[in-house]
Amino acid sequence: MKLFDRDVDWFVMVSSDWEQIKQSFLELGGDVQNLEPRVGIRGRGLFSLDSSNPSRIFCPKQLLLPTIHLQFLDNGGISIMDSLCLPDNAIHFLHDYYNYWSWSGGGRSEALSFLEGLSKLPIQYRHKLIALGLLSPSLLIPSLAESSLYRRFISTRTVSYEGSHVLAPVWDLVNHSAFSQPFLKTSNGIETPPRGDAQEHLHNYLTLKSPLGMWAHYGFSSHSTVAFSCPITLSSVLSPFLLQCLGEHYSEASYRGNNLWVDNQVIVVRCLPIGSISAALPVATLLSLLRPLGLADAVVFDFFHQLTDWNIAIRSELLQGISHISSSCLDSLRNGLSLELDLITESGVG
Repeated sequence: MKLFDRDVDWFVMVSSDWEQIKQSFLELGGDVQNLEPRVGIRGRGLFSLDSSNPSRIFCPKQLLLPTIHLQFLDNGGISIMDSLCLPDNAIHFLHDYYNYWSWSGGGRSEALSFLEGLSKLPIQYRHKLIALGLLSPSLLIPSLAESSLYRRFISTRTVSYEGSHVLAPVWDLVNHSAFSQPFLKTSNGIETPPRGDAQEHLHNYLTLKSPLGMWAHYGFSSHSTVAFSCPITLSSVLSPFLLQCLGEHYSEASYRGNNLWVDNQVIVVRCLPIGSISAALPVATLLSLLRPLGLADAVVFDFFHQLTDWNIAIRSELLQGISHISSSCLDSLRNGLSLELDLITESGVG
């Protein structure tokens, strides 16, 4: 039996729909405490019923749905393959949740809005976003086919868990804030962090996402703690070395791992912050990377000033170029560019 009518919009679902989903989730080992769905400034989300008490969502391991067991049907439905070995009641819950709450209740429209926005961009701007590492080359000509919307829907909801890409029901309704704690992974499942002071329950999707990185991956932009340099290769009259920034905008693994190497006289940096709410962080990061290679501070500052000027220029050019396009679907891109310009211009040598 369906949890609710597929054609009913998420925003106007009655409380009984949520209670039915929550009850099924609890019976299957999940936990939801002190939360209900509402629409806020971030769109649909989960909010505390009583702000004086803690809120919590726990999605058990047995309800984490590996995406390899999903397929999109010609009629627009999401099917769970027989290869997923779960009890029938769990399969029915997951099927109904992702078809009638997550996909039809807003997920499809979010994917459509993002891809429609891209399709309204002149192709030269799509080329530029791909060159800047913000878009996959496959999105040069965005497809609005149902199967494309489904792939976008899945990619924006996938979480890495024990080496697999999974979806986590109910937990996936929690919105992002760069200033909240990240979700918690345990051997038993995935749990949201404590709510904090805000009435809406929030968590940090990825701690090193930039505003443009959030837009590219999730389709929305928001205030973030850092902006990363776009790809560029620079020279300095003060040094024989070239500095090449590969321009990864949101790769936590590369930023914390193998982030720098030297190829002949080219210093390659995978991921480099160029703006931050901590104004001194970007130049301090560059100093920490280049000083051990023997580069004088004057060389580092020269590279940093060039990086800053170029990153401001490329974002300003993009923002100006798309400002006249009348499409609300592009508002998040414009907002992301503006937020990153603010972060970059407020950072500096000091």
